[in-house]
Amino acid sequence: MSLHVAGLSGPEASHPEEDENEMRAMRREIAEYMGELRREMVELRTSISGFGLRLDSIERRLDVLEQNKVMTNTKGTAELESTIAQLKMELNERDQEALSSDLDIGCLPEEKGENVYQIVTVLAAKLGVKIEGRDIVFAERVGGVGMSNAVSGSEITERSRRVVVRLARRNLRDEILQAARVRRNLTASDIGLVSPSALSRRIYINERLTRLNRYLFYKVREECRKRNWRYSWTKRGRIFARQSDGKQAFLIRSENDLARVFEISNVT
Repeated sequence: MSLHVAGLSGPEASHPEEDENEMRAMRREIAEYMGELRREMVELRTSISGFGLRLDSIERRLDVLEQNKVMTNTKGTAELESTIAQLKMELNERDQEALSSDLDIGCLPEEKGENVYQIVTVLAAKLGVKIEGRDIVFAERVGGVGMSNAVSGSEITERSRRVVVRLARRNLRDEILQAARVRRNLTASDIGLVSPSALSRRIYINERLTRLNRYLFYKVREECRKRNWRYSWTKRGRIFARQSDGKQAFLIRSENDLARVFEISNVT
């Protein structure tokens, strides 16, 4: 019996062209995978490099902090306190700048159900400055009932709360302040208010100050009164004092300035 072996055919048959195409496809896939792997390696190296830079930056900052700690321990806290005082002063000046269009009105009689906007409009008109409702951003009473206005610009105790006004334009505020300096004796009766307890009291109109500057201005006026200095005033939120005509005007930005100008050994 003879055995005849025939060639393979069907799905199991080998086709050189298909094998070659499959090999090319596998090579392309491997090449793409290697390219992607290389890109990821580059990104990883970049991330590691950036992380290293951040670590270096943190180490430098730690070194600076350690050096500052050493300096603080050796030189005491004077420099640190000076830096803190400087930062507080800069923050106060920034807060004062935000009030550059504001007015602070003291000794204005307070009545139940009053329209503060209308009162401010009438007050400005009496000073010769015409303002409309759109010129007023807000106008309201501030502080607790019965608080003294001594720190806000008035030298007398007034139970009515202060009125703070924000105008739409700084030049309009400056115009009202200038008019108030000209007509310094404006009273409640002049603007049609009929409060019996305050008809003859002068209405005080000042630029609005931060809480710190109000306190500082109060202290400046007190020192001027005690030492017979003639002038103390504010301009654009800054506090000034002068002993008399022809003398130097001092800018007072802090309690340290207050102590230096008036030679106070201990300011409380």
